[in-house]
Amino acid sequence: MAVLHILLGILKIAGILLAVLLGLLLLILSCVLFCPVVYQGVGEKNQDSLKGSLKISWLFRGISLKVWYEEGTHYSVRICGISTEQFKRIFKRRAGKKTEKKQPKELTAVQENSGEAKKREYTGQSPREAIQKEAEKAEEQAYPKEKPKRKGIGQSFADFRLTIEKICDKIKKVKKILKSEQMKRTKTWMLKEIKSLIFHIKPKKLQGNIRFGLEDPCLTGEILAVAGVFYPLYGEYFTIEPFFEEQILEGEISFRGRIYGIYFAFLAWRIFQNRELRFIIKKFKYL
Repeated sequence: MAVLHILLGILKIAGILLAVLLGLLLLILSCVLFCPVVYQGVGEKNQDSLKGSLKISWLFRGISLKVWYEEGTHYSVRICGISTEQFKRIFKRRAGKKTEKKQPKELTAVQENSGEAKKREYTGQSPREAIQKEAEKAEEQAYPKEKPKRKGIGQSFADFRLTIEKICDKIKKVKKILKSEQMKRTKTWMLKEIKSLIFHIKPKKLQGNIRFGLEDPCLTGEILAVAGVFYPLYGEYFTIEPFFEEQILEGEISFRGRIYGIYFAFLAWRIFQNRELRFIIKKFKYL
């Protein structure tokens, strides 16, 4: 009975440890999939100055990266509110304490190395080096090295022709793959996924104003027409003011968005399930 109680206790402890490990794995996986990466930034451009900042955070600002530009580029990384510079200072202090404790041992090691160096200077070389040199000499005498044969002009021209033929053959195969029906369907699928990715990662909040102008009014109008095509992306809270009679580039912008890991997990699953994409990748792999 005592042995049975011991075995049950061991199994109970093992079950608790497994449950804790599974809980930690599920917690990490849920954080990666469902905890968003938040990014936000601001920028301002005037005639005399340019400044801006971008902040990326994860785990409810538990891990954050900030990059800003103001008379130079600067950055800061924080983990649980503590900057990496503070971590470096702590590690340097601990490393300094360890080196102070190990200093006598290092001195003895230096003395031993100096003694060995003096012995080598006295004898000229160590016994191991002498044995190695004798073995190399014996190997060179037993197996003399053959001089590489030089290729003639005809052989080198034939090799060059073969490489050109191989390259042309690969180009033909690539063109055949690109013109296939599988490639056309894969292109439409990829465009659809790229649009979905842009819609997911684009800022949910975007505000700002840009004032621009060029010396050529026609070029200013063309840029304004292109910007109008992308109006669904930046929305009604972002305005563009053209100036047709002067050259100017000023404005201010602020944005904020989120990126979820679960989206990329589903994207990877869709890529894995696409048979035509896997077929084309295999075709390019075995060219």
